[in-house]
Amino acid sequence: MFWQGVICYNLIIKFVFTNMVNPISNFYKTRGAGELLVEKINEAFISLRKGHVIIPLIDDEAQKLLQEQFVSNGSTLTPFVVSNNNFYYQQNFRKEVEIVDWVYNKVFQKDESCIKYAKTDKFKSLIDLLFPNVGEVDWQKIGSVNCFVNQFSILSGGPGTGKTTTVAKFLSLLLSYNLNLNKIALVAQTAKASTRLKESLNNQLASLKKLNIDQRIIDILEEVIPSTIHRLLKTNPGSLGAQFMYSSANYLPHDVVLIDEASMIDLNFMHKLFLAIKPSAKVVLMGDKNQLSPVGAGSVFSDITQAMYENIFPESMHFLCDLGLPEKH
Repeated sequence: MFWQGVICYNLIIKFVFTNMVNPISNFYKTRGAGELLVEKINEAFISLRKGHVIIPLIDDEAQKLLQEQFVSNGSTLTPFVVSNNNFYYQQNFRKEVEIVDWVYNKVFQKDESCIKYAKTDKFKSLIDLLFPNVGEVDWQKIGSVNCFVNQFSILSGGPGTGKTTTVAKFLSLLLSYNLNLNKIALVAQTAKASTRLKESLNNQLASLKKLNIDQRIIDILEEVIPSTIHRLLKTNPGSLGAQFMYSSANYLPHDVVLIDEASMIDLNFMHKLFLAIKPSAKVVLMGDKNQLSPVGAGSVFSDITQAMYENIFPESMHFLCDLGLPEKH
């Protein structure tokens, strides 16, 4: 009887899954979609459930698909997009493009006032207090200063690599520069993760107190409340679907947004979160691209980290060297 129930359940799941796929492809097939497009629609549907938003194309598939009325290169609005030899559902392509544009603008949006302050004796004295010279490259020091002078930063590494220590000292630097930048969001995909980050931050505050850091800075950091992405963006009562109160039309009020375990955040939620952050806010992503995978489709953190390392990291290191940080790396 038990095995009959298991078999029946599996058959139902197979039936539901099959019928979830077929209506989508059949809808376009009955409206003139070719065999290759129908095939890619089904592949993309299955791929999404495995965490991938693209279907790589081979040979002349891209050229053939672009001849379909339902497919474009993204320059016009169509249900499906072919770009860089990949096949997308239109909404995922749009979100990916908007995230890329948002990150690009953030990366090249330099905070000139912070850069100017970073060259002062007061800043250098605080750096020496927070990071005593140990005669070797201090990556926490480099990470903290990088977060301070830039509007968008990534702290990537496994457990015990000092991400929370870096964040605590970065916030100390920022608040020593301007105590009014005190609206700080501490956010993660899950409540457990955000609470754990807050606990780690509190542990770091105990160390900062021993350094005689301005008590006003300690007080501000102690009052930071951890949150999930859902709670931060706030569900809009009465709205249909996953609509949030904060969006590109109504920015979050925070001056700093710290996002922990960012590798767990999928394309959909990273898109919603990024676009809700006001342009002047500093953003720091923390996580390990080799550890936790997204709960939905799209490896946003991993992709951004790789792109930043290949294209931005060398330039950032040269800039930080100009501020007197170690050049060897």
